[in-house]
Amino acid sequence: TQRPVSTAPEVLQEVHDLVTCDGCGMAPIVGLRFKCGACPDFDLCGACHASFLRGAGPAAAHSPAHAFSRLPARRFIAETP
Repeated sequence: TQRPVSTAPEVLQEVHDLVTCDGCGMAPIVGLRFKCGACPDFDLCGACHASFLRGAGPAAAHSPAHAFSRLPARRFIAETP
């Protein structure tokens, strides 16, 4: 038997090796990564950062005065949607 050939395009997901989300604990962070510019070791995944911006979620107690930067990944994995 032959496997059907997928026509769905692959989607590349960012992987941030050796980085843990300080909101939800995802390790490594897969997807977007945001790093606090004021704290030496505080990173959020994309979902936790979005919640943080709304003042909700597990990182809501972090200072809203701290600015975050989006950091690019050095590695990617392919996923089929």
